Amino acid sequence: MLKLDQNTVCPLAACPQCSQCLRYKNYLQIRSTAPSMTVVNTELINPDSKGCPHLLLKERQRIAYGFERLRSEVPQKHLFTLFSRAGFGSRASFDRRWHGQEKFGLSPKEQSRILDIFRELGVDTSIGFDRYREEEVLVEPNLPKDAKL
Repeated sequence: MLKLDQNTVCPLAACPQCSQCLRYKNYLQIRSTAPSMTVVNTELINPDSKGCPHLLLKERQRIAYGFERLRSEVPQKHLFTLFSRAGFGSRASFDRRWHGQEKFGLSPKEQSRILDIFRELGVDTSIGFDRYREEEVLVEPNLPKDAKL
């Protein structure tokens, strides 16, 4: 899941999206009390019709936890393919998500990617993930698709 620095603030009151943006709201809350803060460089951004790339919103998403049931349907010979294509980096990160550890939920985008891999391996994905929970998460909706996080 995307981990965002919600402590980076934006003082750009002229932005057409400032009334929605958590970065601007955070700036208004801490500007008179914080001795220091991380600020978006407003000289380099120009919010336009496409929106500001630093816009930060809270959104409710259905987060999935665990895919032990799905994984049990994968033939042994395809387990390495599942692990290597899942894109979680280390084996430990993969295992945390596989077992559905609390801090390692799967965003809707990650769920889609994982389900696609299972389908390619011939698994019936209708059984879904082990459990789901609605959560409020931070999103940057205007972030360019090729941005590195």
